[in-house]
Amino acid sequence: MTFDEVPLKMIKLGVDRAWLARQCDYTTDSLRQILAPNGKGKTAKALRRIWEALEREEIRQKRPAVQEAVCQIVVRPDVEEFTKWNKAALSKKKTVEDWAIDALNKAAAQGIYALNDEPPSMVAEDQTPYRTKKK
Repeated sequence: MTFDEVPLKMIKLGVDRAWLARQCDYTTDSLRQILAPNGKGKTAKALRRIWEALEREEIRQKRPAVQEAVCQIVVRPDVEEFTKWNKAALSKKKTVEDWAIDALNKAAAQGIYALNDEPPSMVAEDQTPYRTKKK
């Protein structure tokens, strides 16, 4: 890549001089001088720095867009288990759904994750959301 190719690459990637200056740790004025046809500061180091910033952006744009993670938990307890959950929820004056969500959020905040091979199960006695092991 040469300094003459930089503006075309910037257009292709949809970036402007201010963005490129921030990525290369230059001021906008310094970058303008470097990219000017008869500008000063056209060194191999400056070209490498600019090229690396544009390459990183090109790679970033080629990656698939990351979507926000959505977690949906579907639970189908048997009648006996639901009765335990309902009792625990009522003791907290909550619905079973609200109690379960609070318990799962509390477990996640404490870094508790289900690591056993058994299917997840809510345990009403100690109000932890499922059988757990600490990491």
